[in-house]
Amino acid sequence: MKKSKKKTIFILEDDPDIGELLEFNLVNTGYSVLLEKSGLKGFDRIKTNPPDLLLLDLNLPELSGFEICKYLRKNDQTSKLPIIVITARASEMDRAACLELGVDEYITKPFRIKEMLKKVKRYLEQAQVNQSMMI
Repeated sequence: MKKSKKKTIFILEDDPDIGELLEFNLVNTGYSVLLEKSGLKGFDRIKTNPPDLLLLDLNLPELSGFEICKYLRKNDQTSKLPIIVITARASEMDRAACLELGVDEYITKPFRIKEMLKKVKRYLEQAQVNQSMMI
């Protein structure tokens, strides 16, 4: 039986405590994790080597999460990338704007880590089913 490769989660979060919390829990769950604090650097890394799922903060230095979502959804290589926004921005306008951009999930801080892990698992499984249906 062929062993499947670890799924890669990209965390784009400028708060080191939240980034490390997510990274620690995702690695312990068995995922490969990439972490970046800069919106611009993170966007460049995602374009070069798209992950299996993106955890995205909206308030990032240099390039906002809104702009990143917009660019990723317009690019053929990343248009189907599952994106979970994790943000302190709880306004209905921000939530609606993200959903219009094609974000899969919008979670406000503070969040429950076990709930987050379940959502990550669900979106990765859903993306795998969608990909296998396209083959």
